[in-house]
Amino acid sequence: MTPLAGVVDQKIYEQRIATIDLGNNRLTQVTPTDVYVYEYDWTPDGRGWAASAAHGSGDNNWWLARLYLVNAQTGEMREIYKPKLQIADPHVSPDGKDVAFIEGLMSDAGLTGGEIFVVPATGGAARNLTPNSKTSPSALAWATPDLIVFAQNADGNSSFATVNLLEVEDSVGDRAPGIEGRFARKHLDSRDLGVSLFHYAPNLRSPVAHSHREQEEAYVVVAGSGRVLIDDEVHDVRQWDVLRVAPDVMRAFEAGPEGLEIIAVGGPRPEDGDGVMGTATWPEAH
Repeated sequence: MTPLAGVVDQKIYEQRIATIDLGNNRLTQVTPTDVYVYEYDWTPDGRGWAASAAHGSGDNNWWLARLYLVNAQTGEMREIYKPKLQIADPHVSPDGKDVAFIEGLMSDAGLTGGEIFVVPATGGAARNLTPNSKTSPSALAWATPDLIVFAQNADGNSSFATVNLLEVEDSVGDRAPGIEGRFARKHLDSRDLGVSLFHYAPNLRSPVAHSHREQEEAYVVVAGSGRVLIDDEVHDVRQWDVLRVAPDVMRAFEAGPEGLEIIAVGGPRPEDGDGVMGTATWPEAH
């Protein structure tokens, strides 16, 4: 067998910041061809970006990325920070004076963790804002010039998650016409907490009740009004009422003429669930 010989080819892929002029739909590649840009954030004045980038092959050099300030008109990249480890998630402060980022020992792009640092947008020494934290920041955002909010990992678990309940899929569907149920527990990646949104069509009375083996629940009426069946008692509910229901109590809801929208908050539960379904026996007379 003839040994393999020759030059092993390597293609260097480009990842550049580009802009589109909305007046003429013209696309312009701004950053240089020999620099691979990983992440970037606009400056508040719209004249440039803070960006993490490295020269050469993007796949091979992410671990060596540095922090730059990029001029949106000329494409000039001015280095403002050379990290000792890996950096991720750069964000410019609302006043444009500083750039915050996460620096730490990261095995690969996207596996963000470390400490939060801030460096002047003009360059200089970086300040570590979280030197004694027992958690690992994984994402950040500037709220005000003096306030940074961030997500963090603690003991391997995310200590922050956000989800829009209206964007969670309806899991009830045709099983109960007139009722929508959007369950966010899995989306929040929570160990102990479940949050759900229920919408009942006007004047709809649920024929099904349920209880739990372990979970205590609280319900918040966020819109409309109606009634709730608690075992064999019926109670009126209106907007912003909060109901706490013990695990073994059967409960069911009935919407008023404006419909009923409630948020349910549940506690810890077994992995296979703990819901107990039953028939809602409503009194004949209101």
